[in-house]
Amino acid sequence: ALDNYLKAAWHNWWASYDTIGSFLNDDPTNYELAKEAYDSDTMRVDLDELETIAITYFENKEDPDKVVHQFEDGSYWYDLDTSNCPLEAERMGHCGSDNRGTLYSLRKLKKGRRDSSSYITMTVRDNYIYQIKGRNNAAPPEETWDHIVWFINEYGIEHVEETGEYSDDIEGLQEMTQYLSENTSAKFSGNAEARIEEIEEKAREIDDLYKGLIDEVLENVDAEVSIYCSAEDSEE
Repeated sequence: ALDNYLKAAWHNWWASYDTIGSFLNDDPTNYELAKEAYDSDTMRVDLDELETIAITYFENKEDPDKVVHQFEDGSYWYDLDTSNCPLEAERMGHCGSDNRGTLYSLRKLKKGRRDSSSYITMTVRDNYIYQIKGRNNAAPPEETWDHIVWFINEYGIEHVEETGEYSDDIEGLQEMTQYLSENTSAKFSGNAEARIEEIEEKAREIDDLYKGLIDEVLENVDAEVSIYCSAEDSEE
């Protein structure tokens, strides 16, 4: 039992050491971050705190290959390559999860910051966008809407299903989808144009059904008249 305990302790220590070592070797400036785990009073380093710093660093570290496009203002679309991202959830104040597709994040690295900031989270699958949310599920900042237009046009998005779910900013999201519909060829669920088209389609369906019923009634009337006429002719 003692041997097993020592082995487990060794593996845990080595895993921690390996993470810390990778962190310190990944970027020379990480030694500045590591100082946060140093206690000047005891002149000792808290290894647990240092490991936490290292883990957080790697969670925030971005893969350059997942930057799908960078704009002149410095912001960029980043493919999170997952349907569930706790880091995005923490940054944006929403659930950071949508099993309908892959999450994409509009991000920007502010001057003097080590980590980027997130501004938009979208759920994308094939030629559909299911959600477009800013922080706390509100509408994204208006100055970012053209970046959404770029994404829709560049990736051939045909349908946008953003209807304001989980949001208290319905008006802001409607203004955004109206802007996007005017600047792309995608079809939008929930905007005025889509609702009008849906109502017109329902009206056409009702009209077709009504005409079908009228035709059926007229056919029955014609049949009854024919039978009646035939009966009259027979009596004569």
